[in-house]
Amino acid sequence: MNGLKEGEEKNKVLINQENIDFYYISKAYETICEWIKSYEKNSGSFEKNFFENSKVIWYEVNSSEPSNALFERLNLGKIPLTNAELVKALFLSENSFSHLAEEKRKIKQIEIAKLWDEIENKLNAEDGKFWAFITNKPRDHYEVKIELLLDIIPSLDIITSNDENQQDPYFTFTKFLGKQDEQQNSLPLTGWWNRIEQFYFTLSDWYSDHELYHKIGYLVLARSVGGYKGIDLAELVKEALCSTKDDFKSGINKRIQQSIDWNFKDLKYEGDSNKIFNILLLFNVETNYQSEYEPYPFKFHKSKNWSLEHIHARNSDKFDKNNKDQWKTWLEYHLPILEKKEQTPEIQQLIDQVKRYLGNPDRLSWEKFDYVFDQMHQYFNQNDDGLDPDARWLDSLSNLALLGMNDNSALNNSIFEVKCKKIIEIDKAGQFIPVCTRRAFLKYYTKDPDSKQRHFWSAADRQGYIEKIEEVLGKYNKY
Repeated sequence: MNGLKEGEEKNKVLINQENIDFYYISKAYETICEWIKSYEKNSGSFEKNFFENSKVIWYEVNSSEPSNALFERLNLGKIPLTNAELVKALFLSENSFSHLAEEKRKIKQIEIAKLWDEIENKLNAEDGKFWAFITNKPRDHYEVKIELLLDIIPSLDIITSNDENQQDPYFTFTKFLGKQDEQQNSLPLTGWWNRIEQFYFTLSDWYSDHELYHKIGYLVLARSVGGYKGIDLAELVKEALCSTKDDFKSGINKRIQQSIDWNFKDLKYEGDSNKIFNILLLFNVETNYQSEYEPYPFKFHKSKNWSLEHIHARNSDKFDKNNKDQWKTWLEYHLPILEKKEQTPEIQQLIDQVKRYLGNPDRLSWEKFDYVFDQMHQYFNQNDDGLDPDARWLDSLSNLALLGMNDNSALNNSIFEVKCKKIIEIDKAGQFIPVCTRRAFLKYYTKDPDSKQRHFWSAADRQGYIEKIEEVLGKYNKY
């Protein structure tokens, strides 16, 4: 920071852009100078008071005093620094890298400051894609984003699963601090910085690799199923560094295989939600991967809460029996579809009934709505030879898709044709819908063109859908 003022104009502050820290320090200095200029008539007394009356608190401590206890005592009640800020201070302090010559130490710290900024900027990038690839945690959980990596990196071999202090808010910092204290007998800070570099560059390589981006991104997002308990990025980086690329990719495929319950036909909505979620998630991610056109948008996926949505809804159980607004909304969605159908005396009677309820909601009770709901479903699905009110397929994988949660349960219980129309509207509005959900409702997977119709989710539709899932995911069942 030498030479903040140079040249003939001694009051001019030169902004140091050597790295981001020097930049902000020099900008702060410039602001202070401008403030002093605005009070120029009092600047003499201010300067005198500043230099003669300012005090610096210097703590002379016994070397035997525990550093953690001293740190806590000195900072208790003060504005807290983050783990990342404290760890950065370790790397950039004058006492760090004392085993290096002075010039090499300065060069090393400049390199660290530059890469630190690069990592922080990539994790904090406006598009949020890199962050969403490596974690399910919300980004605003971390004030300084690089702290996410610092939390993970020590687990390479510092942190043990039974460490009692992991709930300490400064757990990560104290681990790095402990390693600095031990560096004469252990790995010096140079080694720990090399690990941070290695970890970051490995993640960046995966992010840039079309195959690994999709497969590792899926594993980060997948839910615990059977022997699969989630992914440990630190362990995965260690594995990547100790394996050939082919062996590493084989291990990734094995993890994917473990995350899936391959008994597709036995899975049910009520008891197997995590298993079905993983299947549908992998179906969508793998479809994007195979297309090589557009990578799966993990950022948009993680910006929503997701549910397993029945493609064909058969009952009114999800409705709130005390929320008349929900029932009215459902009727408003479905009346236009009903009016477009071939008119019969029965259908006209149903239309008139719906219009009366919408015109005078006081006449609408839960029992009346439930009856109308059932009548409309019977009509809309009367041509489906595979429809059985007690059919097991209603809660099976062949009738489920990933859809963003919506407080409007009127849509969630809508007939197929209304759901399809709404999904097209959402898609046109530019909102994210998983590709396979969109294709299911648009009947991409129905093989027989003659059996395609847009009114209901038929047995042929369900068969084509489940066969496509088995085809796309089948390659992972051989590992």
